[in-house]
Amino acid sequence: MHNWASNNNDDIPPAAIKDKAGKKLLSWRVEMLPWLEQDPLYRRFNRDEPWDSEHNKKLIPLMPKVFVDPRLPAAPGMTYYKAFTMKGASMDAARSMNLGRCPDGTGNTLLIAAGGDPVVWTKPDDFDFDLDKPFPDLSKPFGNLIAVFG
Repeated sequence: MHNWASNNNDDIPPAAIKDKAGKKLLSWRVEMLPWLEQDPLYRRFNRDEPWDSEHNKKLIPLMPKVFVDPRLPAAPGMTYYKAFTMKGASMDAARSMNLGRCPDGTGNTLLIAAGGDPVVWTKPDDFDFDLDKPFPDLSKPFGNLIAVFG
């Protein structure tokens, strides 16, 4: 995350790669590929097409091992690693957060968690919830939580 941010004015990746109309196409996980030594895979994506386009669907089975949770691997092409994308979160669905302006400091800012139901790694499907509703149970399916802080 920090490597991506240092190349993008200290902004962390957006929650999703979007088209000009604002439709979510691909996950932040795809955007992170060059900083995870996966640039050749990143270059294979059509970033102006959705995750489930004819072309991009073929890349789902190529999910990098970094997105596999060692506690309980999900089905091939699926990951438990998701960002928080509700309003005000680190990967707010409307905008990216700037690491230099984290209100509580980066060490106290939750970026990614592993839990809940697995999702297709290329799909922009994350923890998107309303703060006025119950918080999702992040202990499923593991009984505990792995989290990435800024």
